[in-house]
Amino acid sequence: MKGLITKDIFMMAKYFKLYFLMDVIFIAVAFFSPDSSSFLMIPVLLSGIIPITLLAYDERSHWTEYSGALPYSKAQIVSAKYLIGLLLQAVMCAVLFTVLLITGAHYGHFDPAGSAVTVLVMFVIALLFPAVCLPFCFAFGTEKGRIVYMLMIGAVTAAVILLNRANAPDDIAAQDLAVTNIPPIFLAIITVIYALSWLASIAICNKKETGKV
Repeated sequence: MKGLITKDIFMMAKYFKLYFLMDVIFIAVAFFSPDSSSFLMIPVLLSGIIPITLLAYDERSHWTEYSGALPYSKAQIVSAKYLIGLLLQAVMCAVLFTVLLITGAHYGHFDPAGSAVTVLVMFVIALLFPAVCLPFCFAFGTEKGRIVYMLMIGAVTAAVILLNRANAPDDIAAQDLAVTNIPPIFLAIITVIYALSWLASIAICNKKETGKV
């Protein structure tokens, strides 16, 4: 398992320089914006597609076929992609939380609790993308998985716009409710979805190996 994760980390270092450069640009822009969370959503969306793109590189290089000759089970190969997704989001969340704290202090709205909520929501959104798309990738190929990813971006963007329009920023009670209740609910939901997706992808790969899919 460690070898699989190390392989993906080396692949990210070699092929994902543009992704990381774009992350740095949007994070840098966020430092100069009072509404930094809007710019920080872009790195979240970019990082969400990385496990899918890693799988696409595996397909293109025929790693999928080659891995069958290695002492790795299908569960380990699938798990490596999900663990990479978790690792990326953990690092991203640490960076985004730091940026939100710094920009908040600079613009006079320093709010560690609010920043934590924002980061947790971003974490949920970021993990939701690979959780939904990876089973499609393992079952039908990465091209179809990317189509699902694009559809999800459109749906999430529309949902965020609608929620922002419906939000009442001067409603303190509503804000308090969001701070205390929404993150645990979101985390519980995404944990279940991510776990079910993980298990589904393992089942799909095992069935494909035995010729049932």
